[in-house]
Amino acid sequence: MIFSQTLFHSSLRICGRSLRSRTLVSLSRTPDHMAIVELNRPPVNALSIEFLDTIEKTFRELSEDDSVKGIILTSFSDRIFSSGLDLQEIQEEHKLDSLGASFRNVANTLYGSITKPFGIVISGHAPAGGTLLAMCADYRVATPNSILGLNESRIGILVPEWMSFMYEGLMGPRQAELGLMLGSLFPADKALKLGLIDEIAENKEVALASCQSLIRRLMTEPETNARELSKKLSRERTIKSLHADKRAEQLVSFFKSPEVQANIKLYVDSLKKRK
Repeated sequence: MIFSQTLFHSSLRICGRSLRSRTLVSLSRTPDHMAIVELNRPPVNALSIEFLDTIEKTFRELSEDDSVKGIILTSFSDRIFSSGLDLQEIQEEHKLDSLGASFRNVANTLYGSITKPFGIVISGHAPAGGTLLAMCADYRVATPNSILGLNESRIGILVPEWMSFMYEGLMGPRQAELGLMLGSLFPADKALKLGLIDEIAENKEVALASCQSLIRRLMTEPETNARELSKKLSRERTIKSLHADKRAEQLVSFFKSPEVQANIKLYVDSLKKRK
């Protein structure tokens, strides 16, 4: 769950500055009962514990709100969707348990619990944790400048089993395996061919309109549980792995290991030198 290299320097500018006064998530509603959730943690929507918890709480509340019939997730920026987990917090050992728990909670709610039609607009960079958020949706529309992929292995970080299942479910076993081993990042056109996204739109505004159209179509289907059950059945293996997650403590220990922390530090230092 690491940063895209091109995003790192701008992310450092928020280090040490409290974001509690900032609205981390902006929420609006359309006349036809669709909720638009906008990620709002400039400069790069790095996924801190507080940010992850805010996203999870927002989606849980929307899921329980009967007046909301569909949900779309997007970003404040037309260049960046989310850079992934906050590297500053990954390097703070006392935060790793909470960071891991918050990350799983977001996946459990967005991927395993949301039954309402859920779309996502990816506008720009969305590596690692950004890709995780994208994979949770029912429909993904990206702009041409978008980049996605689980690139954790580039610095020796292991992707959880349930997350690899999500990747495989979209891309197929072989392409997912190669992508995970190589830590590949895919431009929008390649991501579309692989099945990681469903559509490319010329800009963020068009992408949002297109995503709304598909979600609106799902919202107006006859009120049966067929869609909900189809979604549940197709995700069953991944959800079971996510709920079990017997390796959760092992993965946190993996993050805490001197070798992995050294790799992360080397990665961060190398990016600083490129400034």
